[in-house]
Amino acid sequence: MRRCAENAEVNKAAEEEEMNGMMKAEISDCPYCKNRADVKTEHIDGLHSSWVYIACTRCGARGPHYICDDTDTARYIIMATNMWNMIARDDE
Repeated sequence: MRRCAENAEVNKAAEEEEMNGMMKAEISDCPYCKNRADVKTEHIDGLHSSWVYIACTRCGARGPHYICDDTDTARYIIMATNMWNMIARDDE
């Protein structure tokens, strides 16, 4: 039983390390106007949730929106960044 708990801790640590590495991924420039894009989060009133997406700072283009629990935004920021970067690559 102890070995299972140790393996779970090792797996969780490896997953967190992988997420931290992915968090360092750069957000591609806007595929439409070539300006800088940033992560946006919008808290949903009355819920412990937020919208997470990437948006251009100039033209306002937005990538896919993800709704997430406020305690789990990091994973959804990664997903939003990956989708935005795929859209930007496809437009090149």
